Amino acid sequence: MMDFDLKFETLKFIRSQDDDILVLTNIVVASVPLKFGNNLIRQLTSKYPLDSLKHLKRVKKKSEERLEIVVCEAPFPDFVIQQLKDDSVINLYPALKFIKDNNIDDIYITKASNSPPRDKTNVPKWNEYWPILWRIPDNLSEVELNPTSLISAQPYFEKYMNIACNKFFKSFICDDSTESVVTKVSTELSTCCTNSAIIVDPATSLIIGEGFDRTNIHPLDHAVMVAIKDVANKILIVESQTVIGAKKMADPLSHEDESENAEMEKEAKRQRLNEGNEECISSSSFHLQTLEAKSTLEESATCQVRAKVDRPYMCTGLDCFVVREPCVMCAMAMVHSRIQRVVYCIPDLEFGALGGKFKLHSQRTLNHHYEVFHLPQKEISNI
Repeated sequence: MMDFDLKFETLKFIRSQDDDILVLTNIVVASVPLKFGNNLIRQLTSKYPLDSLKHLKRVKKKSEERLEIVVCEAPFPDFVIQQLKDDSVINLYPALKFIKDNNIDDIYITKASNSPPRDKTNVPKWNEYWPILWRIPDNLSEVELNPTSLISAQPYFEKYMNIACNKFFKSFICDDSTESVVTKVSTELSTCCTNSAIIVDPATSLIIGEGFDRTNIHPLDHAVMVAIKDVANKILIVESQTVIGAKKMADPLSHEDESENAEMEKEAKRQRLNEGNEECISSSSFHLQTLEAKSTLEESATCQVRAKVDRPYMCTGLDCFVVREPCVMCAMAMVHSRIQRVVYCIPDLEFGALGGKFKLHSQRTLNHHYEVFHLPQKEISNI
C-alpha cells in the first residue's frame, strides 16, 4: 500500500490550565499622606502580609500628596463601607484595627484580582482594578514561555505524525483503486475507534517503539499501551545483552577457568601431601592471589554493568505521536513511563483525556507532567 502525504494545520499547544479568567475580590484600601506612607507600608507588610493576595502591589500612588495602601482583603464578600466604622467589627480584624489606631479614617472598599494571570499579556487587564506583580508561574511550560518555538517545531511534529498515520493506514487491507483508498483512509481516520502510536527519541530522531490498537485480542492493548510495552521490551533486551556481555568481559573463558581452578586445587592437594609445609604455604598463597585477582575482575565487571544499566526511567525524554487522542488509561500510562511530549491528530470528545473530554495533564498532584499538542489533519493527497 502506498504512503500518504498528510497535510496538517498549525500545531496547537494544549494548555494544562484553562485560559486566564479574571476573578475579582473586595479589598480594603486606606488613603494616607505621602509622608506617612513608608512607615505604614513597612509595618503592614511585616505584621499583616497579604498571604492570599501576594500578587497585589501593596501600595499605589493616588496623587502627588497621597498614597493608597491595601490594608487587607475584605473580611467577607458582602462587607460594606458602613461596617468599617463599627468598632465591634474592626476589633475582630487586626489589620483594620491597626489602621484605626493610627488615626486613618479615609478607608474604603474596592475591587482587585483574586489571582494573577498565567499569561503576561493579560497583566494590563488585571491592572485596571489594582496593580499586580507578575511572576512566571511554577508550572509554566517551555512552550508558554516561548510561543515562537512552536513554529520551529512544526516540521518535526508533522514528519512523525505522518509516519504514525501511515502506520495506522497500513493496518487496513485495501485492494481498491487509489481514489477509493484515499476516501476510505480519510473516513477511517475521522470515524473509526482504532489507533496507532509511535514513540520517538527527539535527540536521535529514532523510533523507539510503536503500537497498534489490539483490543480485539486484549481489552487493555490500546495503541499507546502497546507502544510503551514495545519500548520496555527493547530496554529489557538491551540490558540483558549488556549484562551477558559484561560477564563475558569479566570471565571470557569461564569453562576453561573452571577446569583450571579444579586442576590448581588438585595440584595444591598433591603438594600438601608430598612436599613440606613451606611449599604448601607457597602454593596456597599463589592460589589465594589468583582467586583475589579473579574476584577483583568480577567486581570491576559488575561496576561496568551497573554503569551501563543505570539510565533515566523508561520513556524519559521521548515523544509519543498518536493518531487519536489517548484515553485516561493511556494518558496515565504515559505519566508513569515519563513521556516528555504527547502529540495527537484527532480529538476524542467522548473519552479523550488530554483536551477532548478531560485535561489529565492539568492535575497538579501527578508526579510527572508532559506537554500536550494537537496537530489537526488538513487534507490527504497520495504521493
